[in-house]
Amino acid sequence: MMKTIQGNVTLEGLIDGVLFESPTSLFKIISVKITKKNFDWDDATIIVTGSFGELNLDERYEFSGQVVSHPKYGRQFQTDNYHLMSPDTESSLVAYFSGTQFKGVGKATAQKIINHLGLDAIDKILANADVLQEVGLKPAQQQAVVAQLAQSHGTEQAMITLAEYGFGPRLVDQIISKYHSDALAVIQKNPYQLVYDIQGIGFKRADQVAAKLGIAADAQVRIEAALIQFLRNDLATNGNTYSDPRAVLEGALALLSDSRFEVPSDQQVADELVALAASGGIIVEEKRIYLHSSYQSEFEITNRLQKLLTAKEKSWSVKSFDQELKALSRWLKVVYDQQQVDAIKMALDQPISILTGGPGTGKTTILSAVVTLFAKKNHLSLDPKDYEDEPFPIRLAAPTGRAAKRLSETIGLPAQTIHRLLGLTAMDDQPFQEQAQEIQGRLLIIDEMSMVDQQLFQTLLQAVPEGMQVVLVGDQDQLPSVGPGRVFADLIASHCVPTTKLTKIYRQSTGSTIISLARDINQGMIPDNLTDNLPDRSFIACLPGQVEHIVEQVIQKSIARGFSLEETQILAPMYRGVAGIDAMNNGVQNLVNPKKAAATKEIKFGQVTYRIGDKVIQLQNDGQRGIYNGDIGRVTGIEEASKKNDHQAKLIVDFSGNEVELVAADWRNLSLAYCVSIHKSQGSEYELVILPLTMQSHRMLQRKLLYTAITRARAKLVMVGQKEAFVQAILAEGTERRTTLAQRIRRLMNPDEVNDAPKTADTQVDHKKETASQAQTEDRNSDLAATVEDPQTFRLTATLIASGKIDPMIGMENIKLTTKTSA
Repeated sequence: MMKTIQGNVTLEGLIDGVLFESPTSLFKIISVKITKKNFDWDDATIIVTGSFGELNLDERYEFSGQVVSHPKYGRQFQTDNYHLMSPDTESSLVAYFSGTQFKGVGKATAQKIINHLGLDAIDKILANADVLQEVGLKPAQQQAVVAQLAQSHGTEQAMITLAEYGFGPRLVDQIISKYHSDALAVIQKNPYQLVYDIQGIGFKRADQVAAKLGIAADAQVRIEAALIQFLRNDLATNGNTYSDPRAVLEGALALLSDSRFEVPSDQQVADELVALAASGGIIVEEKRIYLHSSYQSEFEITNRLQKLLTAKEKSWSVKSFDQELKALSRWLKVVYDQQQVDAIKMALDQPISILTGGPGTGKTTILSAVVTLFAKKNHLSLDPKDYEDEPFPIRLAAPTGRAAKRLSETIGLPAQTIHRLLGLTAMDDQPFQEQAQEIQGRLLIIDEMSMVDQQLFQTLLQAVPEGMQVVLVGDQDQLPSVGPGRVFADLIASHCVPTTKLTKIYRQSTGSTIISLARDINQGMIPDNLTDNLPDRSFIACLPGQVEHIVEQVIQKSIARGFSLEETQILAPMYRGVAGIDAMNNGVQNLVNPKKAAATKEIKFGQVTYRIGDKVIQLQNDGQRGIYNGDIGRVTGIEEASKKNDHQAKLIVDFSGNEVELVAADWRNLSLAYCVSIHKSQGSEYELVILPLTMQSHRMLQRKLLYTAITRARAKLVMVGQKEAFVQAILAEGTERRTTLAQRIRRLMNPDEVNDAPKTADTQVDHKKETASQAQTEDRNSDLAATVEDPQTFRLTATLIASGKIDPMIGMENIKLTTKTSA
């Protein structure tokens, strides 16, 4: 830990050299020859650390900050502000302007600049470059002077001004990296541009800068920024692709009033909404308000889909298909029913097709047959070694690394993330569509399609070449994508893409109840045995304050029974609270990977501590390193700050064989992963899932969330918490996202028969029976919901727990129901 020796001191000196420069921020370590100081220092040079823009060697700078003592490298100067010291005499100014950095400017020209502009020539030129026209410089000379001064002084001045605006080092880094020396010009023209371009800056923060710049409370640029900010927030938070006028107006007014005492009138905001629509800043259609990007995305998906669907595919004759399928059936010793046969043929014959179904419905069986028969039909080898000089003809991809790995393991062929398939770095400012590379191959299979948001799907379709067949696979009943849209559900609902809906359960071993539990939940039924302790699942009833302690006991007993931490996953709906993700991670980390000695290596970042062996999750895509949102890894090394590794502490993390080094700037995209959110678990399966749910998460409890969590469990499921929380989740259908993708697809592809029957391979449903069944389910659920214990009166006793047989495979017979207290 750094120790301050002397604070509020200043230093002047010449830049002697840059010892280290961070590739991801403005942080630098420099050597300075001291010319003046107001603190005790015996050496002629000093090490200075801090955030810097462009620095010029052998030029004089003034630094303010403090002298600190580093535990490993001793005393150094830590600066929080600096500036280039301009020459202040005629001779020094002439020498400065005639230096090698000003190309084409000699002593005579430099003298001419000083004669015309005086000793404050630099300030005058920075304030208004046109003053150089009075001097009579050639255009090339004038450009060289302006460019060099902007480089030398612009970034530095921007950093000082941004700090005065209240931005911390991290945001200053982002702003300077985005706008470079133009940062102040951009902000002074429209400070709300920061909201659109810089992650972490919202309307209120930008509005504080606008107020300092004198932008009025009812200024057009301010109202426009509030309208767009609310619309962006609304779509990102709720996953919709459009909003409605009332919500946008009320939301914008709330932003405007929350930031300043002066508030524009309702009419002013309404007028600006109309003007924004007229200028194309937003799109208004039938009382729906879209961001331009989301509106255009729906049209581009629809048009591209139509083009790909109308491609001609050479179908197998019924006889040839039947012969090959029978041969495959004998070879694999698999009997395909008629629905599976139809699904396989559909995937082989159609340019684009959809396969949807819950766990155990045979999606993998069908895909394996599709891959094998596609290769047979097109005379292709399925050995990757035969394609060393060309791309493999069958491409498999999924939204996350874990989902891609699972797809590869089940099909037996290489698979990758969609981002990697498209060559997306996901860190550039370019739109995805401009970055994506065309996909090479003959057949494309995308798994876990419910996780794919609208922007990514648009990019994917644009990268699919004509002639490539596409199979989209997933479970439409799972949670929709984190990003806006409900693409998979909309494609199915359009009834324009050939679709197979699998309903029959094939994969459920004797005594297994997890799949049937998931099906009951998906149908909105509260099972009679929800809280029973069965061979493959258990229910431990407890209050929120007891959850952490119980989960830790379950982890201990599961490890004793041979379940590794890789095979075990705790899933929770939210981060905060005594039963939230953060609490679970801290508790389990201290249980399975504690600090064993004073010398144990660890890195603290905010409220999180990382140690070697910790299970971690990547929270953002980082295509340059090949790690993506949702990837799970293990900390394999910790490097403390040292000269050997450029004075930066590092975490070395192994993501399924891809070992990466992460510096401090990367740690904000990392988290412990003993417990992860249910959203982050999509696309993964685990041998053992521990699912704590309490009424503290009541706002998030809904059917799709619970269904998604339970279907992550491959073999064992332990539910922990309050029964009423599980019941509420089953009964709450949730609000469907508002999109118009399905409607646009129908209008374009089937304008005369918008409501015609779905083009699917599933059997027709008797709607009278379905309605009667639904009524019975609702009555039954009502009765069952009434039996849930009152959370105010429910009390845990050893007798209550002892009366149920906890899963013997995990060995939790002696779970103690106590509230964990801190030491």
